[in-house]
Amino acid sequence: MELSGNRGVNNPGLLDAMRLMSREDNTKSRGLFYQELLKGTFLVPLADVSQVLADGTIPEGRVDFVMARSDEGNLYMLAFTDMWAIRKWKPLARGRTAVMPGKVMFRTAVENGIEGIVINHKNRVGATVTRAEFESLADEMMPAAAGDAAGELLHVSRQPSLVRPPARWPYITLADRIKSDFRTFPEVVEAFLFEVQGGEDTGQLTIGLLFVRGVEEQRVRTVVEAVGEGMKPFLRAHERIDLLPLNEDMLAQVRAIVPPFYRG
Repeated sequence: MELSGNRGVNNPGLLDAMRLMSREDNTKSRGLFYQELLKGTFLVPLADVSQVLADGTIPEGRVDFVMARSDEGNLYMLAFTDMWAIRKWKPLARGRTAVMPGKVMFRTAVENGIEGIVINHKNRVGATVTRAEFESLADEMMPAAAGDAAGELLHVSRQPSLVRPPARWPYITLADRIKSDFRTFPEVVEAFLFEVQGGEDTGQLTIGLLFVRGVEEQRVRTVVEAVGEGMKPFLRAHERIDLLPLNEDMLAQVRAIVPPFYRG
């Protein structure tokens, strides 16, 4: 990362993807959005410019990012696609801004416990990246899309994913918590536990969710985020379980290898 003047940072593909997503928020537009986020380089304002070292890097550990507070009181990190966008937010912010590749930014956000990232705050073209989304992006994974058009969890390299039975099961306290949370959401018809493997990657433990037909996309996101938050206190160190809404194709693959472990 380097302290910015105008370093020629621009992300035209990401701007186009955000414009498309504002018109058509679906699996295709979100997939394009996520790909451009990973390819992008961002201007990130810092609360403490002295954290930038002589070689332009930011040391590992705690980083004092400039934050914005949502109406719900949550704090979000800010990132901008270009100098024009950051000047729209604060004309004199350029001297307190670091340049960060997308992959580095997402890993740093995870390490610092950030709850969300606002792209182009106070600009007409922008978007918010939730913690669930950038946790996947930090691992160079495409976040699961929601709704009836939900897609598979795909590795960014686009290597084919393989679905297989789980090599292990969550311990009983976590499993009970997951089932208890599902019972509070009647939209969840069934849940399946399996592993997703891409190329030579090790399998990622995943819970596939079958929702009632016609459920709204926003409701799917609400359920996924709520169940994910409920799991966090019960996860062991370095343990991660992905939540994936299932479309018809994925459902057929999963049903062929594992029975549901939860039925609504």
